[in-house]
Amino acid sequence: MRRTIALLATALLLGGCAGKAGEADVKPESGAAAAAGGPKVVFRYQSGASYGSIAPFELATKLGYYEGTSVQIKSVGISKSGPEDIQAIAAGSNDIAWTNTAPIIHADVSGLKIKAIVAAGTTLTKDLNGKTISIGGLLAKKSSNITTAKDLEGKKVSVNVRSAQAEYAIRKWAQAGGADPDKIDYVVVAPPNEIQALRQGQVDAAYSWTPAYNKGQEDPNVKVVATEGDMLGDFVTGGFAFSQDFLDKHPEAVKQFVAGYVKAWTWAWEHPAELQQKAAAIIKDFNGDESLSKYVYPFGSRPNALIKDEDINFYIDQLTRKGELTAGQVKPGDFYTNAFNPYASS
Repeated sequence: MRRTIALLATALLLGGCAGKAGEADVKPESGAAAAAGGPKVVFRYQSGASYGSIAPFELATKLGYYEGTSVQIKSVGISKSGPEDIQAIAAGSNDIAWTNTAPIIHADVSGLKIKAIVAAGTTLTKDLNGKTISIGGLLAKKSSNITTAKDLEGKKVSVNVRSAQAEYAIRKWAQAGGADPDKIDYVVVAPPNEIQALRQGQVDAAYSWTPAYNKGQEDPNVKVVATEGDMLGDFVTGGFAFSQDFLDKHPEAVKQFVAGYVKAWTWAWEHPAELQQKAAAIIKDFNGDESLSKYVYPFGSRPNALIKDEDINFYIDQLTRKGELTAGQVKPGDFYTNAFNPYASS
């Protein structure tokens, strides 16, 4: 989608020195810090760049899109999971949560007012040749008998965190395939550890995203059971979320943040090969393994990184089926807004 010390140690194996990685910042290509544009508003976040997971606003910074604005991006640690990012917002140590929608819903109904303001990615994207691909999905050993959703009953399947995107994708796929999602054993495994857990037999299948998803497929003994696109279709799986307090205090800076973000999102879609070059530079900024850049693809197919009601309804439906929400308790607009996106009407 990332958990405590175990994840941190594994992230180091993939990406270099974690201590420095968490303290690093993306360096604009010009080498200049953001200048002019009035007082700076610091946007604190936890980065996944050290293990190859690049955020669009990191690309925007590298491309210089925030120069001359009031936006100042500041990394304050290594990204582990959406729920932990949200917890950091609640604690006042973070401003941006990179998360799927389920944790946003959980946070909101618990009293923490938080909203996604721009899409973080979509289930489908494209490779360097323009071919439609997924950068996530369900993997299993080729020697296993797992080929359908029904085969997951009674099996251990890794997810990065419970009650979030990976689990709900599996549940939806299981329901569509005539399987009982409650008969699947969902095991929390940190993203960099998922393939290792699969190889060692700790789980029977692994739901993962790039780079672990791509690296897993390089193993001749691993197969793709279903891609994220197969399981969910093409939709926005989550977003970058802020507290309502931050949005109320800094509306103009947030608009500038989103404007640069969407420019970078669009640039990445139009320049997939160059994106990998920029990703290598960003990973280097965080003392990570630059070779991981070959697994970086455009962030998503949704024009202008907009979020729609149907993206949110998927999670509302799953939470309602599980009994964590009641019918009609919430509506999609409670959890996202495109009001800060200057391209919302484009």
